[in-house]
This record gives sequence, C-alpha cells and structure tokens, in this order.
Amino acid sequence: QIEAVFSLGVSLGRAFQIKDDILGIFGDERAIGKSTLTDLQESKKTILVWKAFRRGNGRQKQLIKRIMAKPDVKRSDLAQMRRVIEETGSLSYARNEVMRLCAVARQQISSCGMRPASRQELLSYVRSILSLE
Repeated sequence: QIEAVFSLGVSLGRAFQIKDDILGIFGDERAIGKSTLTDLQESKKTILVWKAFRRGNGRQKQLIKRIMAKPDVKRSDLAQMRRVIEETGSLSYARNEVMRLCAVARQQISSCGMRPASRQELLSYVRSILSLE
C-alpha cells in the first residue's frame, strides 16, 4: 500500500507541477496570485521552456536563451516566450502530459485499497488538476 500511495503521489505531484508551470506563463495573474513574469525572471527551466527549446528552430532557441538570461524580463519578452511555447507545440505537450499523468493517477487510485471516501477525495483532486484554467 505504501508503494502504491507513493507512486500515486509522484503522478499527482508531477501533474500539479506541470499545471503550475502552465499557469505561471499563461495564467491570469489575479487568479494565480503572482506575476506571469516570475518564472521567466527566475529563469525557471520548466517543462514548457525545456520542450520549446528542444523543439525550436535556431531563431527560437536563441530567443529562449536571450530571454532566460535577462535580469529584467519585460511583458514583451513574456509575449515572445508564449508565442514560441505555442509554436513549438510545447504548451500542447504539457497539457497532454497533465492529462496523461492524471489518467495514470486515476488508475492508481482505482487499484489502491483505500476507503471509498478517500478514493473520492483523491479523484476530486485529480479533476481539479485537470482544469487548466
């Protein structure tokens, strides 16, 4: 049971982190409670940035490097980064990965021998992760 719950936690944790990465770049600042510039200002190499860099062409890779190296990221940089993340399919990849990890978590919850009330609570949490708004 401990191993099953641990694996479930890993799946949910990864899904939550990717969702947080998406919201950190594309979210509504009022809803998420922080600036969408924060991750770029901190040069966080999120799955979005990593995948965009891996899939990007030469111009896109240079743009990512330049923005990630800047000490003072502007709204125009964020707009450019968003465009590259979308053009390279990185945003779609990240959203699909959240959905995949949540499907894995649902399967893990179903096969885990926990009480029905606990199972329902975890399934509700998975649904909240899936809402990428």
